[in-house]
Amino acid sequence: MSDSPVHNIATPSGKYAVLGIFAVSSVIGLFLALQLGNASLYEGEYHPAGNDAFYHARRIIDTAGERGFYEFDDKIHAPEGSQIVWPWAFDFTLGKALGVWQVANPEAHPMHFLAMIPPFWLILNVALFVALTGAVGLSTGLRAIASLCYALFPFTQLMHGTGANAHHFIEHTIVLASTLLAITWARQFSDRGTAIALGIVLGLAPAFHSGLFILQLPVLRGLGLLWLKGETFDHTAALRFSIALTVTTLISALPSAPLRDGVFDFSLLSWFHVYVAACTSVMTVLMSRMKHSGKALGRAFALASVLAVPILLVSATGLAFIRGDILLLDRIEEAQSPVQMMLTERGVGLLPKLYSSLFYLAPLLLIWYTVLAARSQSAATVMFGVAAAFGLALLSAQIRLQYFGSFALLIGLPLLLQHYLPAMRSHELVATFVALIIVFIAWQKPLNDQLFAGQNLSFDIEYELGVDLFPVLADACANTPGIALATNNMGHPVRYHSECSVIANNFLLTTQHEEKIRELNALWAMQPDELALKRPDVRFVLVILSDVYLKTDSGLREPTMRELASVNPRLAMSLVFNENLPESFELLAERRLDDGRDFAFARLFRINPPPVMTGDL
Repeated sequence: MSDSPVHNIATPSGKYAVLGIFAVSSVIGLFLALQLGNASLYEGEYHPAGNDAFYHARRIIDTAGERGFYEFDDKIHAPEGSQIVWPWAFDFTLGKALGVWQVANPEAHPMHFLAMIPPFWLILNVALFVALTGAVGLSTGLRAIASLCYALFPFTQLMHGTGANAHHFIEHTIVLASTLLAITWARQFSDRGTAIALGIVLGLAPAFHSGLFILQLPVLRGLGLLWLKGETFDHTAALRFSIALTVTTLISALPSAPLRDGVFDFSLLSWFHVYVAACTSVMTVLMSRMKHSGKALGRAFALASVLAVPILLVSATGLAFIRGDILLLDRIEEAQSPVQMMLTERGVGLLPKLYSSLFYLAPLLLIWYTVLAARSQSAATVMFGVAAAFGLALLSAQIRLQYFGSFALLIGLPLLLQHYLPAMRSHELVATFVALIIVFIAWQKPLNDQLFAGQNLSFDIEYELGVDLFPVLADACANTPGIALATNNMGHPVRYHSECSVIANNFLLTTQHEEKIRELNALWAMQPDELALKRPDVRFVLVILSDVYLKTDSGLREPTMRELASVNPRLAMSLVFNENLPESFELLAERRLDDGRDFAFARLFRINPPPVMTGDL
């Protein structure tokens, strides 16, 4: 196998061509991101688009308001409350930016600001992706094709869509930036400025999501593989990278309460992340000081094994999350493995729509990138191959993790064409034309079924069905605060819209989260009178029935009562269909079907406490 084109980046494309690629890709991507306004805009008001976006919006708005920033929320996992597993940087930074914006726009709803951040952040991510296509040595035409794929990639649209103010787009930024810097540093290990920049990016990463410490792994693997091949690293640059990584991690973790409390935990920004950064730094400096030999390998392996023990002991939760072993995680579509879905009926329809048909190249690309890293003598090639294989492995593990490996998927086809077809390397127009035809064929599903398709409000049919009940809940909670019983999927929307507390939501990472899901399920299995008796702290119940219509090959049909009962909990069915509810259950609002069936598909109740008995004894 000949060496990868990564080492040929010394011949850059013309700056005007690159600027043109960037400009066209940005315009296309921005246009498609704004197309998702139908998933966010309802009756002139923007709503968070996506379940996580609701809680991010709640904390960002609170940060800009009177409550201020918080890491412990006593209104989730009630009545105990819980530590928020998302670190401080994303919500705090956007909260402060929102506060500045509100000075100039005091009457505007905060979501008018937050809804527009993801689409315009896309411009930065397009710039990073275009730069990455240059770093891997693609010709001008193939850079244009790869960048077009990025702009048209359905997950690019979903991450940056109007109202998608969850942290995924900034995670994607950090993946692209760290990969680009790692390749650039590997090209010239004496480049101390790039080494420092890479350390800073990796050090900041866990402050935006605690799981992003994992991005140190492909860098360390790449360095280790190069060391095994006899590569020598500039010791001063390696030392500066290590200092930048460790110091930045420590500084970015200092605002985190778990760190100040001495916590050592994977799921919270804590001393765990500082320790991981220190381990990466120690191993990097060690490889820069020792030449590879049998004795040096033994010492390095022994040290790495000792350093890894504390990491492995506390990383079980993270591994369980990636495997989908956490309670209810297997029911959340974004936590499913796309590889496992490939041969299912659901996967055949869904995967080409979300990834394009290029997804079916992922297994081949994963093998190719691995072999490329193992066989290449180019340091930049090795670093890119390791990063690309690592990203594709995570992309294959869960739909949610696509932002780790989408760059490797989208760059893969142009890189394969340029690498394996010598004629195309000397005939750029032919290579570009062939790639364009393949892309056109691969993008039929996204173009027809995803990029321009109408979406449910916040991508959730149940939220769309019940959206008119949330203002009523907000008013009721303001007058009589308490716990609102809702499904875990409605936990974040309840917190976004109201000051009521919730028992569980879609935080599914810790032991407490699992326990609260079990508690919630037990409550929904009760009858109304039993709920009022056993949980007097529950003041409201929000019921939104699932599957009031069922999809079939010929369209929608009405479910039978047995089918409704099979997908909706006992309490929900009683509150909708039982005409003799306890007097304490006061109906505040409902939405009824208008198709001839005589029942409400969404209802909001207040549970009034029993009257206090007074009088002489």
